[in-house]
Amino acid sequence: MAWTYAKTDWIQTDYLTLNDNHFHYHRIRDNIKYLQDLAFEINEPWTAYSMYTLVYSSDLKADVMNSLEKNIQLLIDGTQIKFLFEPTKLIFANETVRDYKDLNRIEQTTYILYQRLNAQKTYKKQLVFELGGDWFG
Repeated sequence: MAWTYAKTDWIQTDYLTLNDNHFHYHRIRDNIKYLQDLAFEINEPWTAYSMYTLVYSSDLKADVMNSLEKNIQLLIDGTQIKFLFEPTKLIFANETVRDYKDLNRIEQTTYILYQRLNAQKTYKKQLVFELGGDWFG
């Protein structure tokens, strides 16, 4: 799975959609999965929350969005990346799913995690040594 550039310029007229080839939800979900895979290469794995594959925009309900938020929080906690992230927000039944401010927060957080995890992977310290010499014949 590959990283897809995060949309960090949501405006008030933008909506989280599944139709018209704008699969914003799936892109966000897949980016979170990518970050989890990347984090598990560097850190001890943890149990992630299930994230949904959706067909209709009407499926964008509280539990679907909360699974994204919970997995983002697990990434922050599991990787121990020190950054002043805005707190994740859970929603409840019959609340507005997300507005553009929340979507910017989610996308910006995933983008920062992407940058930081790639830096960790690149600069991860490795002990290099060679066995041999007189003691090992």
